[in-house]
Amino acid sequence: MAFFVSVAVVFGCRPASTTVSGRVTIDGEPLVAAAMMFYPVAGDGRTSHAFTDKEGRYAATIDPTKMVVTISLFKPKGDSQNGEPILEESIPGRYSERSRSELLMSPVEGRNTECNFDLSTSATASTR
Repeated sequence: MAFFVSVAVVFGCRPASTTVSGRVTIDGEPLVAAAMMFYPVAGDGRTSHAFTDKEGRYAATIDPTKMVVTISLFKPKGDSQNGEPILEESIPGRYSERSRSELLMSPVEGRNTECNFDLSTSATASTR
């Protein structure tokens, strides 16, 4: 009996997931090679991630719950230290820091949810 319970827990009791996709731009230009994280707001799902492609497009499989999204892109800054490049975050904290992110999404279970993120280096975020 214990074997069947553990099999059900491992294989049959995962929360539903859904697909989200869209495009990320910053100041009107595609954001290339950025890392995206999807954090469940109420702690009722799993954290997921995605990366943007050369056109700023992304796709991810996430849990269908309200998510706060962070978008991050580190770029080299100045000289390297001990042979390692010094990197700095190039995306404003209102998008790249989990505690400050203005980016929210609520994907719908069983449907591809499209969510584009239009970031700005000088104004507040917008999603559509």
